[in-house]
Amino acid sequence: MKYLRSVWQTKDAALMLTAWGEVLVGLSLVFGVLSQVGLLDALAMNLTFYFAAGWTGPSTATANQIMAVAEVIMLLGLAGKVLSFDQLWYRLHPRVLPWWPRQVPEASR
Repeated sequence: MKYLRSVWQTKDAALMLTAWGEVLVGLSLVFGVLSQVGLLDALAMNLTFYFAAGWTGPSTATANQIMAVAEVIMLLGLAGKVLSFDQLWYRLHPRVLPWWPRQVPEASR
């Protein structure tokens, strides 16, 4: 009985951490605050959901794959480097974000 109670408490903690993780990643990406870290977390959660769910159907598998590819594209692209709080933060304190590029390429006209 004690084992089942500990399993139930662990399950509740995991559900709470997952929910908070999704909210924080979403806020990070929407507002552009530490967007690269948010994208890494989103990719990790998405891959975890994909591998944990197994085969539930073609729509679920395809949605997870499309989101993972989109996150990799945003991570390698200019996500958060043009118009975001990260860009403003980097201009004020350049040493805070060491992975930030020194020059952001200008958009071609």
